[in-house]
Amino acid sequence: MHTAFSDADGIDIGFLKTDDGTQKEKIGSQTAGHPTLVIYTDDIKLLYKHVRSNHIHIAQDFISTMDSKFFQCLDLYCNRLTVVEFAG
Repeated sequence: MHTAFSDADGIDIGFLKTDDGTQKEKIGSQTAGHPTLVIYTDDIKLLYKHVRSNHIHIAQDFISTMDSKFFQCLDLYCNRLTVVEFAG
């Protein structure tokens, strides 16, 4: 499965399904509870809207601090992806 951030930028992320028993045994233990991927953006509200419109599970809704805003969503195997926008 691929998801793109917009039609114009040519950037996307591919999510691969497991293909055998050995890979399936590793699901959920790859990162020991840490995010699998951190995505930095200049427009977190737009990316959040895109994630929600694609029915991606939001694991942690928006948190805002003085330095940043972030949320977490889950990939196909419930690994956490963190999306961050730094305060400008």
